[in-house]
Amino acid sequence: MPDKHLTAIPYVLSKDSRYRSIYVLYQELQDEELEITLDTQYSFQWKRTDKLYEMWCYVELLGVLEEKLDYKPVRGWIYDMYYNEEKVLIPSLPSGERVILEKDGLELHLIYDGFIPLSSKETAPFLQPLYMRQQFNRPDGRLDVYKNGTYYGTVMMDFKYRPKHNFWKNDKINTITRTREMKQLIGYSDARSNYLYGTHRHHSAAFQRLSPVAEVWAFYPVKEGQSERVTTSSDHNIRLIPLSPGTDQDHVAQELERILDQILRDSTGFMGSS
Repeated sequence: MPDKHLTAIPYVLSKDSRYRSIYVLYQELQDEELEITLDTQYSFQWKRTDKLYEMWCYVELLGVLEEKLDYKPVRGWIYDMYYNEEKVLIPSLPSGERVILEKDGLELHLIYDGFIPLSSKETAPFLQPLYMRQQFNRPDGRLDVYKNGTYYGTVMMDFKYRPKHNFWKNDKINTITRTREMKQLIGYSDARSNYLYGTHRHHSAAFQRLSPVAEVWAFYPVKEGQSERVTTSSDHNIRLIPLSPGTDQDHVAQELERILDQILRDSTGFMGSS
């Protein structure tokens, strides 16, 4: 039989036994028995617990967007796969991988561990819509938001495999003794774009002064049996979001829904109320 395009893989397609992620990748596919084969690169990635957490967070966010918010993945990573009746190969998750999801005229680009240019000359509307003005230019995750083909903004993300108190010190936020991780998260906001709200605004100095980064999110795990609430640093548009395997992720869905609504509301002064 001919190969089929794999278009409906569940988000759990990347689960390891320690987190219930990155291993039980796909056990049932249209009620057919398949031989599941992992890319050999996974054998190296399993040795890095922090890297494994990063990958798990990315896959979990895909799952929240797909399963809880009804966005449809249309391109990228596993959604570009083909399989035959006997075997499916689960590809590795390389740096820069992009999954595109769609719903109601919105197009979300979820990028894993991708570099962001340091110069506007290296940008492009649908691949690299923004550039950084500080040295921190490789967030673990990035969510670029488009509506009807127009770039509306970005949510920067970092996945911290450590307790919150190890990378965020509230008593240092307004001092010059901020930790490197705090400087990193704050630095992610210092971005610009030639394409915010449309390429026809490319030469507008006023738009060049706007940051396309709506918020910066840092995800971190908490110990089993404990729970923490989302906390914020409003002066810097930073949100610290607990994200642990085996827990309900409704709060992540709520944060995604909120920020997408905010990005659309923020655009009304520039795009109208379409």
